Amino acid sequence: SSFSAKGPLYFVGAALVAQILANTSAITEGTLAISHANRTVRSKGFKVLPWEDVFTGYLLTKVASGSCLSAVHIGWMVFFERWGFQLARSSLLLHLKLKAPERISHAHRWATREHCDLKLEALECSTYESCRGAHWRRCDAAYNTTRSACSDRPVDLKAELGLRDAAIAAKTQAKMSVKSSKAVHQRRQAEK
Repeated sequence: SSFSAKGPLYFVGAALVAQILANTSAITEGTLAISHANRTVRSKGFKVLPWEDVFTGYLLTKVASGSCLSAVHIGWMVFFERWGFQLARSSLLLHLKLKAPERISHAHRWATREHCDLKLEALECSTYESCRGAHWRRCDAAYNTTRSACSDRPVDLKAELGLRDAAIAAKTQAKMSVKSSKAVHQRRQAEK
């Protein structure tokens, strides 16, 4: 199992991408959303970009047509998404809502040590109609959990990896460095 900061993991078929790209209204909306986002800055200096997965889904509901439209979800047993810093042993994909690189590396180390595999049993499918009237087939992965010791129960990685203690230690070290720098500066000023 591996976690890395690469954005969302979803796949869109070439025929659907071609439908989006051929729709001038969709291209105009996308261009406006991105240009507006590039002018918006959060307090820490980060640009607020449109959530590409949400925007892609929106465009698909507006544009997609055809007789074989399908959406497949990997399943909540192996996809983990919550606030905080938790992960399950069965997780294959982790969506961290707080984009903190140190959390990604901690999650990767933990998953390398603790990950277990669930057996895929089936795809459970249903059909629905989009706002535009297109007929979609949605399938969710179903896993065998009865014959497995593999758990999808969340584990608090902050507690398990001691991040609170590490954060406190780092802040203490930073304060000591500042005090030391001030003391050196004061000593040099006194020597002049």
